[in-house]
Amino acid sequence: MFALSPDFSKKGMADLVMEQRDGIEITHCLGQWTTEEGIDAKYPAFDCIPCSLVSRVVTPRGVFKPEKVEERDS
Repeated sequence: MFALSPDFSKKGMADLVMEQRDGIEITHCLGQWTTEEGIDAKYPAFDCIPCSLVSRVVTPRGVFKPEKVEERDS
């Protein structure tokens, strides 16, 4: 079982596309290098993890245990 992003059309890992974020998000902070200049970085990202690793879910309504989060209108 996997915890999925808010895109409930994704049913499992095969439905996910690996996002390739800009490596500058790793090599810089507030516009300053955090590594040696010229270092090239890759930043693959995805949004699916095993449910067993989720201990809390942070929402605009607060922080909840996974079994306490319900889908409802705000």
